[in-house]
Order: sequence, then structure tokens, then C-alpha cells
Amino acid sequence: MKKVIFLLIISLLISIPTFPKDKFTISLIDNILLSFDKNFREIYANGAFFPELKIEYRTHKNIFIYSALGFHKSETEIFSIRSESNNTIFSFGGGYNCKTSDKFSYKGGFGFFYILYNGKIQNNKATDSGFGFRIDLDIIYHISKSFFAKASIGYLHALNKINDINNILIKPGGFKLGLGLGINF
Repeated sequence: MKKVIFLLIISLLISIPTFPKDKFTISLIDNILLSFDKNFREIYANGAFFPELKIEYRTHKNIFIYSALGFHKSETEIFSIRSESNNTIFSFGGGYNCKTSDKFSYKGGFGFFYILYNGKIQNNKATDSGFGFRIDLDIIYHISKSFFAKASIGYLHALNKINDINNILIKPGGFKLGLGLGINF
């Protein structure tokens, strides 16, 4: 299995020069998630920071598809009992890019997400998952032809609640604000 993965990576690296120019975008965004859910706010203190790696591929002139991976972690202590939770968010979707000048452009996107929750308190562990949809709007400042900075605002809405390690139901999602850097190639 390791040999297969290694060969796939090597073949991808060899084929990169043959990719169409300016079709891919990779960005790293540091977000804060502000939720309306009371239980979420109690655990994550009114906001959860979560970095996100987003890869986009432009399929047509202004239309793109994307995949993203984000995560956030929380550690709380109640009555000298420490609990940890790790959330991994996988997203995919598509959107539209509107370039307004040489320096600025806007991107709007719609997609779906899957959240995987892993919690631990003393020797007890819990795992749960949820899914939902997301809407994003990015304002992009092009530093150069290849590099850019972006401000992002969005909304994530889970369609179900997840059960955390303390048996509290949490509805993941809420408003998302972020800043990031990226590269076009």
C-alpha cells in the first residue's frame, strides 16, 4: 500500500508541469466560528478558532470546485476533570469568481461539510459525526500574479446535532470569519 501511495505522489509531481496554468488555488485560512448554539458557546467560549486548508480548481472561466479540510480543538476543566475535543471538518462544493480589477476579486461558494467529533474525558472516549451545508464569500487582494490575501465570511449549518463526551447535544456551525493567504498555480 505504501508503494502505491508513493507512486501516486511521484506521478502527480511529474505531471504538475502539464497542468493547465492558473487553474489551481491553495489557501490557508484562520477562521473563528461564532455559533448560535448555547451548548457550543459554553464549551468553546463564544468562538472556536479553526484553521482551514482549501484547494480550488477552476473548471470554466469563472466557475470553480473546491475541497477543504479544517479542524478545531478544545480543552476544558470542570471540577479538576479535564476534557478534550477534536473536530475535523471536511468540505466540498463549488462557486463563482468575479474579478473586478487587477488587484481585487470576489468569490462566492456553496458546499457541504462533514464534521467528525472525537472527545476524551479521563479514560472515556466518544466519537460522533454530523453533516450540513456552508456558504462562503471571499474578498481577495492579489499581492502578485501568484500570491493573494483574502478575507472570508461564511455560514455553516449542521443538519443534525452531535453528542459530545459530556453527553451534551451540540449543533455545529454558525458564522465564520477568517483571514488567509494563498497561491495560484
